Amino acid sequence: MFYPLSVRVCTLALAVGAALGCQSAVADIPVKANSNAKSTALNALPDTDQLIIRFRDTASTTAVDNMLGRMRSEKHETFKYAKTTQQHSDVFRFGKRKGKAEWDTLSAWLKSQPEVEYVEPDYILTKMDVPVPVTPNDAYFSYQWPLFDAISGIRADQAWGYTTGTGSIVAVVDTGILPHAELWPNLLPGYDMISNSTTANDGDGRDADATDTGDYVLAGECGSTSNLNSSWHGTHVAGTIAAVGHNAEGIAGVAFDAKVMPVRALGKCGGYTSDLMLRSPTSPRLYFRYESNTS
Repeated sequence: MFYPLSVRVCTLALAVGAALGCQSAVADIPVKANSNAKSTALNALPDTDQLIIRFRDTASTTAVDNMLGRMRSEKHETFKYAKTTQQHSDVFRFGKRKGKAEWDTLSAWLKSQPEVEYVEPDYILTKMDVPVPVTPNDAYFSYQWPLFDAISGIRADQAWGYTTGTGSIVAVVDTGILPHAELWPNLLPGYDMISNSTTANDGDGRDADATDTGDYVLAGECGSTSNLNSSWHGTHVAGTIAAVGHNAEGIAGVAFDAKVMPVRALGKCGGYTSDLMLRSPTSPRLYFRYESNTS
């Protein structure tokens, strides 16, 4: 039996650019590395005087006008229409700025109205202050110049002042994973998606074991004219993303407190796209396909 499972995959550039996580730039405000309370960051947002309301397509103009009138009379709010967004949501400017708690109260009332599809404060966003750079104590960190070099590096050391990836899960769709002390603390159970036992190189097809058994080829196999050693590429990528930091050994991953979920898709001679994805009949999105013996 197949189960659709949407998996968000971060690239390294996105992981750093969005404070090292698969996070929405608005919904998940970057927080200091020593804080795991997302609510603290949200409560610290600047006050705003605007509210975004998306009315249901089925709501008539009369019903919307009546609801806005009740918001003035029953909730004693003073506001006026400001603009309509490209997503067909309406923005209203209020007579004064409100904090998150006040918006939460008003939003709860609005969400209870049948004319409203969704509502959210039109927060005022500002640039983040540059934090104090974080330098992990990993033995070989000094060799990882692409992470911290001021000219050609990605400045991960500065991003770590906001977050080190705690709470994020990165699916690594690659050749699988090998046991490694730098990965075990950040490794989640994965899956082997390869259905062909020859390609899988492990004697079976799909299963819950994402162990990389090698993708080596001999001369004449897969169109190769020479012997090629196994790449162990999935382990390399997983380490680049989430090798444990601050453990005084090895290297530090770009998001060294994030978790990695290995998805084995490439084996001997590569891997078929059909093993990985299934197009939903009702949606153009692609879904990972998991196989289970239970129904």
